[in-house]
Amino acid sequence: MAFWPSERGTLRGWRTGAQQDHGKPVWRDWERLIHATLPLVNDPPVIIAMTEGKHYKENGYGPALTAAKFLSATLGRCYDVRVGWHRSGDYGPAIFFDSSAVCLEFWGTKHRTVPRHWRNVADFTVRGDTTNLFRIALDHYDFQDGDVRLREAKNKGFLANQKDDYGNPIRTLYLLDANGTAPGTVTSGGHLPDRDWSKAPRKTRLHKAIQGDDGVWRADTRAMATLVGEWNGTGRDGGAGFVPLCETAHFDQGMPAERAFIPTVNSVGGDQIMNDWVLSANWPHGLVRDSWTIHVPPAGQAPESWPSDHRVQSWAMLV
Repeated sequence: MAFWPSERGTLRGWRTGAQQDHGKPVWRDWERLIHATLPLVNDPPVIIAMTEGKHYKENGYGPALTAAKFLSATLGRCYDVRVGWHRSGDYGPAIFFDSSAVCLEFWGTKHRTVPRHWRNVADFTVRGDTTNLFRIALDHYDFQDGDVRLREAKNKGFLANQKDDYGNPIRTLYLLDANGTAPGTVTSGGHLPDRDWSKAPRKTRLHKAIQGDDGVWRADTRAMATLVGEWNGTGRDGGAGFVPLCETAHFDQGMPAERAFIPTVNSVGGDQIMNDWVLSANWPHGLVRDSWTIHVPPAGQAPESWPSDHRVQSWAMLV
């Protein structure tokens, strides 16, 4: 297997792709996009993933192609782009990749020949090595309904156990805005950031929490439990077989918890949980030590002034 130290993935929950105001196109703030990528300038990623490429398909994919040009000019790579599917409309994820470094072998579109559970799935090989295959899947789970999120997780959990034509497990990353956290929050004796759901607005509780038989409101972790399993105090039980990279960084590589487990949303007093996840499967020892990073706005800058309401996550994998 090749060691490729510059292979770096980036999960992004951008909300600022292209916007509309009552059906009329409005100015697309590309400076915000560039601003959001500045933490990556010194180590330009081979692959950049957005969990919400809002309206990127409009006008012949013009916004997506323009974003690719700005990213290429800013980061010094030559990015191609694919835009995915979303059940609620033109909010699908987008994936940018340097085609001089990797070859796109498959992209799961909405075409009639692609089953729904294969949508937003990309297979790549390393340029010059057609046997060096890895997979990246992207999703943006439902914001309002935990039952829908649970169905979405069940729909993609199978990806953790796929094999290639030769019977080899396929190295897979699943990048998603889960609109919820996983079992193992600090309020339940675990390590993941959480909030006081009893003080959350009713609308927020309805969308992202669940009330137990004891009347207490807790984070709705059912979807993520389906993918990564329940937390038993020292590890995870059950689940589809995915492993959160943040837990690999902390428990396997010794990264301090205050670095590994950081809320992924830019807000004050709001959703101080990990909504956005990078999950791996069949990629043992893949994460480069000390590469896992959740980019927090610089000191002195209000989180609300950052280019997105979600934070950039970056990491490096051995391929």
